[in-house]
Amino acid sequence: MNTTELTKVQKMLLYGLKLFKVTKEDAVAIVAFLEEDDQILLIHYMKTQPNATPQDILNESGRLLKQRKRLTK
Repeated sequence: MNTTELTKVQKMLLYGLKLFKVTKEDAVAIVAFLEEDDQILLIHYMKTQPNATPQDILNESGRLLKQRKRLTK
């Protein structure tokens, strides 16, 4: 993933995911599948849950994705 093509929100999200030790593969998938509004919500989650595990981050991103799909039906 070329970082010069990323938005500011995507760069902040990737930085946060790196701090939480989310694998590179999972981080790329999160950025690719979440819309910008959900990316912002995930950044907020990480800011308010400093003890979250990488699995917690994946669970939250999955919850956001499912919620978005329900809203768009």
